[in-house]
Amino acid sequence: MSELKTRMNFSNIQIVILLSILISISIIIRISILPSELPIYQDGEVYFWYANDMNILKEIPIWEKNTFPNTLWPTILSGFFSIISSDNFIDYMTLQRILSLSLSVLTVIPVFFLCKKFVDARYAVIASCLFLFEPRLIQTSLNGLTEPLFLLLGSISILLFMNKKMFWVIVSFGVLALFSLTRYEGLVLIIPFSIMFFWKYRNKKYLTYYFIGIIIFLTIILSINSLENRAFENSTFGHLVSGGNYYIGNVELENECPINDKMISCTEFWEEKNVAKNSRTLSGIFNLIINMVKYYGWITIPLFFIFIPIGLYKFFQNRNFEKWTVLICAIFMLIPAFYAFSRDFQEVRYLYIQIPFLCIIAATSIEFFGEKIKKPKIMIFIFLTGIILTGGIFFYDQTLVNYELEAEYFEISKKINVMMTVSNEIFPADNYIRSGTIAGLDEFPVLRNSFNYFSVIMIPNSEHDSLEELIQFGKENGLKHLVIDTDGDGINYLYDVFNNEEKYPFLEKIYDSRSDGFTYHVKFFKINYDEFRKYYE
Repeated sequence: MSELKTRMNFSNIQIVILLSILISISIIIRISILPSELPIYQDGEVYFWYANDMNILKEIPIWEKNTFPNTLWPTILSGFFSIISSDNFIDYMTLQRILSLSLSVLTVIPVFFLCKKFVDARYAVIASCLFLFEPRLIQTSLNGLTEPLFLLLGSISILLFMNKKMFWVIVSFGVLALFSLTRYEGLVLIIPFSIMFFWKYRNKKYLTYYFIGIIIFLTIILSINSLENRAFENSTFGHLVSGGNYYIGNVELENECPINDKMISCTEFWEEKNVAKNSRTLSGIFNLIINMVKYYGWITIPLFFIFIPIGLYKFFQNRNFEKWTVLICAIFMLIPAFYAFSRDFQEVRYLYIQIPFLCIIAATSIEFFGEKIKKPKIMIFIFLTGIILTGGIFFYDQTLVNYELEAEYFEISKKINVMMTVSNEIFPADNYIRSGTIAGLDEFPVLRNSFNYFSVIMIPNSEHDSLEELIQFGKENGLKHLVIDTDGDGINYLYDVFNNEEKYPFLEKIYDSRSDGFTYHVKFFKINYDEFRKYYE
């Protein structure tokens, strides 16, 4: 008996060592591609500024006419920002990337224990490897977004909820509240938590424990919601209400919509265009079906699709409380994706929360194959090697961002900031326009509202049918330069300007990125409006 116990303990130690090795490899891969000299843009940049301003003010920052429901991640960031001292904003953004990277890797621990509830530990390790080397999660972990924390808290809350001890079940409601504060769509999980609680604990004596959990959940949510209401027009609950209103027709997506070169209320817009609510609903259903099939299928490639058929079959055998809990939670977490895809948001990240569930499905499939192999150590080695190689090849071939090219975009954006106050759109370089503004500040850290954050006004190219129309519109809005790259931003007349600049005497080329040895080819032109008028007379 003692010998058997020793072998079991050694086996557990082997599992820990193996998982630690996989985590170490995953960290090394992520750090090796971490873009420490590049700023974060788009959503990640917004979280950065919230954290920066909170760190300076030591309270929730008030941004006029802005909404900000997902406050937990930047609040955590602000605490880490307070322990470093730098006058370079990119240092803070690099810390943001490192923290999100760390959270992404740490999520493998609750994922391992979730899988271990359904299969043997050695198969759970293999399934955890799928999570660590999923290509999109690797890339997302470098972007400083909410997804790593969202996945971590979501996995922990479900894991704790399935614990046999009531104390941890109650704690899971508190973690669920934090999960919801990370991304507000996490609130939907309170429904399956409630359903499954009463399914398992049918005796009335457990009702008190449920209410304790709900009180903890609501106390955390409502406390933060109250603070958000003071700072923003919409809080966490406000976003849920506005989302519902979009479909029942009480409000439109925006307050104003463009029509005939003017802005009118969106209600008038839909009336003038004669777009009925039922038409929008049918369009939404069509978008939902197409996008859901496309993107759910996409996240199963390259690591999960081979495990799904057998995995689903095995998972639905001998159904129990744990299986139903995971399944119902996974289904409910599709609701935010339903909403996003019905509005034709082309974002696969709404389905990242499904990846722990896919790991569990894959684990049951791996167990099926593993039981048929007499040499488990060889089986584990083959599976782990295959997963790491497949995930790595797919990542470097399909997912990895070209950071050298991104660095050139950033340099171009800094030049635009120095030379212009108004520019036509130049995607993707204009992703870094605001970062280019920050790079020109004399000091940092500073509050976002303490300087002209939107120092360069971007004029859309696609809204104008000709070069003459674009420049004429630009003249009325202070445009003095055109910025055009090799494909002309997909606009034919801009493409023609780039390749046949001699045809346009009113455009003087003042910069060519080839002079700096850049791979990204872009040209700056100064507009001579006197010559422009003569040219089109």
